[in-house]
Amino acid sequence: MNWDERRQRPVLGMTPGNLLGAMWLQFAQEVAGQARHKPCKFCGKWLTISTDFYGFRSDREFCSATCRQKDYRAKIREARRLRKKGRTVRQIAREFDTTTDTINNWLAKGR
Repeated sequence: MNWDERRQRPVLGMTPGNLLGAMWLQFAQEVAGQARHKPCKFCGKWLTISTDFYGFRSDREFCSATCRQKDYRAKIREARRLRKKGRTVRQIAREFDTTTDTINNWLAKGR
């Protein structure tokens, strides 16, 4: 039995005893349509996407707040690098699929 924090009640669940058991459990969940897996956008660590208590919501992109922050800082560094190479703010905004106001804010930070 596992405790479900959202529902505040025990739920029946499986906890694998070793790595092979965990891999088989993930495989079974994927096949049964109960979960899917995708890599963190920054570090590549695999996330379990599921509506069950053990998974993340479907629009989750990062494994942690740390990775989300590192990705944000990397975007700012890349935008500054592109600007130094002569790209316009509009071109940079297109590359990052964001607004020119956002890019201007990124370029103004740390001055």
